[in-house]
Amino acid sequence: MLYTRKGNYDQAMQAFLRFQSKPEAYNSMGYICMLEGKFSRAEAFFLDAIRLSPSHFQAAQENLARARAGHASKIDSKTPDAYGLEVDSPASSKGLP
Repeated sequence: MLYTRKGNYDQAMQAFLRFQSKPEAYNSMGYICMLEGKFSRAEAFFLDAIRLSPSHFQAAQENLARARAGHASKIDSKTPDAYGLEVDSPASSKGLP
Protein backbone atom coordinates (compact mmCIF):
# COMPACT_ATOMS: atom_id res chain seq x y z
CA MET A 1 0.00 0.00 0.00
CA LEU A 2 2.81 2.39 0.85
CA TYR A 3 4.48 1.72 -2.51
CA THR A 4 1.25 2.61 -4.31
CA ARG A 5 0.83 5.82 -2.33
CA LYS A 6 4.39 6.87 -3.19
CA GLY A 7 3.84 6.10 -6.87
CA ASN A 8 6.13 3.06 -6.88
CA TYR A 9 3.65 0.97 -8.83
CA ASP A 10 6.07 -1.75 -9.95
CA GLN A 11 7.13 -2.43 -6.36
CA ALA A 12 3.53 -2.28 -5.19
CA MET A 13 2.49 -4.82 -7.82
CA GLN A 14 5.26 -7.20 -6.75
CA ALA A 15 4.15 -6.90 -3.11
CA PHE A 16 0.49 -7.53 -3.94
CA LEU A 17 1.35 -10.49 -6.18
CA ARG A 18 2.93 -12.28 -3.23
CA PHE A 19 -0.53 -12.69 -1.70
CA GLN A 20 -3.06 -12.06 -4.45
CA SER A 21 -3.86 -13.17 -7.98
CA LYS A 22 -3.03 -10.72 -10.77
CA PRO A 23 -6.62 -9.44 -11.15
CA GLU A 24 -6.90 -8.99 -7.38
CA ALA A 25 -3.58 -7.12 -7.27
CA TYR A 26 -4.66 -4.72 -10.02
CA ASN A 27 -7.98 -4.19 -8.26
CA SER A 28 -6.19 -3.48 -4.96
CA MET A 29 -3.87 -0.95 -6.55
CA GLY A 30 -6.80 0.71 -8.28
CA TYR A 31 -8.71 0.88 -5.04
CA ILE A 32 -5.85 2.63 -3.23
CA CYS A 33 -5.48 5.12 -6.10
CA MET A 34 -9.22 5.76 -6.02
CA LEU A 35 -9.14 6.46 -2.27
CA GLU A 36 -6.37 8.99 -2.88
CA GLY A 37 -8.35 10.75 -5.61
CA LYS A 38 -6.15 9.44 -8.46
CA PHE A 39 -9.19 8.43 -10.47
CA SER A 40 -7.59 8.15 -13.92
CA ARG A 41 -4.87 5.86 -12.62
CA ALA A 42 -7.45 3.88 -10.65
CA GLU A 43 -9.52 3.40 -13.80
CA ALA A 44 -6.48 2.02 -15.62
CA PHE A 45 -5.81 -0.52 -12.86
CA PHE A 46 -9.48 -1.58 -12.73
CA LEU A 47 -9.58 -2.01 -16.51
CA ASP A 48 -6.47 -4.23 -16.31
CA ALA A 49 -8.11 -6.29 -13.56
CA ILE A 50 -11.24 -6.72 -15.70
CA ARG A 51 -9.17 -7.58 -18.78
CA LEU A 52 -7.31 -10.27 -16.83
CA SER A 53 -10.52 -11.81 -15.51
CA PRO A 54 -13.57 -10.34 -17.28
CA SER A 55 -16.18 -12.89 -16.29
CA HIS A 56 -15.06 -13.56 -12.75
CA PHE A 57 -14.07 -10.17 -11.45
CA GLN A 58 -17.22 -8.22 -10.56
CA ALA A 59 -15.44 -6.22 -7.84
CA ALA A 60 -13.17 -4.51 -10.38
CA GLN A 61 -16.17 -3.59 -12.52
CA GLU A 62 -17.95 -2.08 -9.52
CA ASN A 63 -14.81 -0.21 -8.48
CA LEU A 64 -14.35 1.07 -12.04
CA ALA A 65 -17.85 2.56 -11.91
CA ARG A 66 -17.03 4.20 -8.57
CA ALA A 67 -13.76 5.63 -9.90
CA ARG A 68 -15.50 7.04 -12.97
CA ALA A 69 -18.19 8.59 -10.79
CA GLY A 70 -15.53 10.05 -8.48
CA HIS A 71 -13.57 11.39 -11.42
CA ALA A 72 -16.67 13.05 -12.83
CA SER A 73 -17.60 14.63 -9.50
CA LYS A 74 -14.02 15.83 -8.98
CA ILE A 75 -14.08 17.58 -12.36
CA ASP A 76 -17.55 19.04 -11.78
CA SER A 77 -16.64 20.39 -8.34
CA LYS A 78 -13.55 22.31 -9.43
CA THR A 79 -13.76 26.05 -9.14
CA PRO A 80 -12.06 28.37 -11.65
CA ASP A 81 -9.17 28.99 -9.25
CA ALA A 82 -8.58 25.21 -9.09
CA TYR A 83 -7.66 25.45 -12.78
CA GLY A 84 -5.34 28.40 -12.13
CA LEU A 85 -7.81 30.94 -13.48
CA GLU A 86 -8.31 34.30 -11.92
CA VAL A 87 -11.87 35.47 -11.69
CA ASP A 88 -12.68 39.09 -10.98
CA SER A 89 -15.88 39.56 -9.09
CA PRO A 90 -18.05 42.60 -9.83
CA ALA A 91 -17.41 43.82 -6.29
CA SER A 92 -13.62 43.76 -6.66
CA SER A 93 -13.72 45.74 -9.91
CA LYS A 94 -15.58 48.54 -8.10
CA GLY A 95 -13.04 48.68 -5.29
CA LEU A 96 -15.34 46.87 -2.89
CA PRO A 97 -14.10 44.05 -0.64
